[in-house]
Amino acid sequence: MVKRFVYTFWYYFSFLILGLLWMLKPLIHFRFGSIVSQRIGHLSGNVEFFLRKQKNIPSKCVFVFFCRKPSANRQLLKMVKRRLRIVESNRLDTLLLRSCLPGTIFFQNLNLEMKDCQRLSLQEPELSFTSEEIAYGDRKLAEMGIGKNDWFVCISSRDSNYLKSHNPNRDWSYHDYRDCSILNYLEAADVVVSRGGYVLRMGVGVDPLPNLNSDRIIDYACKYRTDFMDIFLLAKCKFLIGSTDGKSVVAHIFNTPVIVANQAPLEARGLLGKSDIFVPKIHTDTKSGRVVPLEILVQKGAHKFLKANLFREAGIELIETSSKEIEMATKEMIEQLEDSRDWLPEDMLLQDKFRKKFDSEDQSYFAPNTVSRYFLRQYREELGL
Repeated sequence: MVKRFVYTFWYYFSFLILGLLWMLKPLIHFRFGSIVSQRIGHLSGNVEFFLRKQKNIPSKCVFVFFCRKPSANRQLLKMVKRRLRIVESNRLDTLLLRSCLPGTIFFQNLNLEMKDCQRLSLQEPELSFTSEEIAYGDRKLAEMGIGKNDWFVCISSRDSNYLKSHNPNRDWSYHDYRDCSILNYLEAADVVVSRGGYVLRMGVGVDPLPNLNSDRIIDYACKYRTDFMDIFLLAKCKFLIGSTDGKSVVAHIFNTPVIVANQAPLEARGLLGKSDIFVPKIHTDTKSGRVVPLEILVQKGAHKFLKANLFREAGIELIETSSKEIEMATKEMIEQLEDSRDWLPEDMLLQDKFRKKFDSEDQSYFAPNTVSRYFLRQYREELGL
């Protein structure tokens, strides 16, 4: 009886809200949206690319966004609040944005479209640090032994620890196909150190790194981690060696070059920028153990799978990117940033052949980034190139 009363009340109250918004529309066009603040990739990417598109929206539009508590990163939300009107309320987010306003002209969709990432990726970042925040970040770097004239790279591998600790009652196993081991990133870290840089390992709730052979490789995630420095480091590092997780998106919104190793699904390549390099997970047939050619993957739709069970049902097993593959992609990124990349005609041909294995309607077909040169050379026959 109580539930029916609440439902009836909210049903008629919704009409009152919509009526008021229609009355105000000639003067002020309110638009309301919901920010997925519990996931750092959505909090960063969805908001940043909305801000980059907003320049073409009429000035009489007034945007109000709701988000739920707690957020994935308070510093990032603080930066967002400097640009948007944000109301933190689980109840209002549920009542207004999940029942009343969707489907009306007063609802602002914040979904991240791959075509937007490609079209807007070369624009300057909209989110920014204050001068005080930059000074604070520099001091924290100095505490880790990194000076103003030093350069550093961040490394990050996706695991399930964060999601399981923040929402243990939900089964997150459908995301497990994206997981990978940080140990496969350490040879790439050695490459950075050999070039004179520092390496900071990122993450939340991760296991400590084993004993390392260089004090220039810093286990920041286990020794120094804060919400502020998570964002500051990804914005200021020379590049990120990451995986398919939200930290890669944070780096992307600050136009920080990214190596996305362990990429799956393959269509997510469309989210990457022009300066990025991606290294796919190898897709193998569960019965034969052989690499599945790209043409077969696309026929099965496996390049778009977003859940682990879909890969299993299609008879596909995902193999992590090897330490050698990540190491070579890192060397390629350094060459690219130093403008010393020496590609053979064969490399350009392989890039083109890889692209054309996808349908021209797929966002990955138009992706401006490159596949790791070493990866394509190693698997050209198996992938059907």
